[in-house]
Amino acid sequence: MDQTVLVTGGSGHVALFCIIKLLKEGYRVRTTVRKLSRKEDVLASIRNSGLSVGDDEIEFVEADLSSDNGWGDAVKGCKYILHVASPFPEVQPKNEDEVIKPAVDGALRVLKAARDDTNVKRVVLTSSNAAIGYGKASENLGRPLTEDDWTILDETCSAYVKSKTLAEKAAWNFMGKECGNSKLELVVINPTAIFGPLLNSNISASVVMIKNIIKGMPTYPTFSFGVVDVRDVADIHYLAMITEEAKGNRFLIVSNDKYTTLGHLAKFIKENMPEISQNITPPPNDIDQINFKSGSNERAKRMFGWNPRPSTESIASTVKSLVDFNIVQNK
Repeated sequence: MDQTVLVTGGSGHVALFCIIKLLKEGYRVRTTVRKLSRKEDVLASIRNSGLSVGDDEIEFVEADLSSDNGWGDAVKGCKYILHVASPFPEVQPKNEDEVIKPAVDGALRVLKAARDDTNVKRVVLTSSNAAIGYGKASENLGRPLTEDDWTILDETCSAYVKSKTLAEKAAWNFMGKECGNSKLELVVINPTAIFGPLLNSNISASVVMIKNIIKGMPTYPTFSFGVVDVRDVADIHYLAMITEEAKGNRFLIVSNDKYTTLGHLAKFIKENMPEISQNITPPPNDIDQINFKSGSNERAKRMFGWNPRPSTESIASTVKSLVDFNIVQNK
């Protein structure tokens, strides 16, 4: 297929699976990395999926969310852009702007570059459920969260939640104010916690939760969260890219199991993967004690015919990958 798609942040978990999906669908792929020295790591990770890819089959451009350098070259000649890259702090930063500023500025840099290149038709932006269902005002709504909901930022919101909310709002504001006469389109993907197979030993904050459960947690925080498989997230990015009716929409992406808890995951791993669960002591009746915030995936299912994997499949594949990459050990 003679169409080039840009995927930003090519070394990231979601971006890697987006690249794999695009290659399988016959697209040419260009990706950004902060340093070109990451090229071999990206190629090795893609090959770990079982996909044979040559050294020259993916084009790499050096570009960083915090700088204007490289973004014009990155988008040049692309019809579609999947803007997946966004900072995620390993620990809560002392200054939240360390996370918020690159997320907001990075989204705007990509959109400005896309607007200024007449070839670009659509940007698919990876946001998060963090932009939909956080803040005190989102609690106890008495109905499932939908794409019409927005996080109302308050003192309960982390720097990451603020970064995703403000970056997505900045993107929609940019489209409304500066792209009225442009053919550029925007679609936003709002996934919940992303699990599924790994392609390397670099693990996301979501997967760290599974690692911590396996290592042994003395207590289990009582909060609920949604689960979705990284392969399903990549599929949604692709469908959002090619489906005409998707333009101008955001999509809450969560498995049909809706929301779960750390205690529930611990119980599932303990019961189904005993070879890895010697340190796990699930809390009693955990799942009955949580006031769940549920979320609706009906828009994605209705528009795309999307049928996500069960969360149990995603968790099991995460555990297998943690063992395969020797991040946790069998007994």
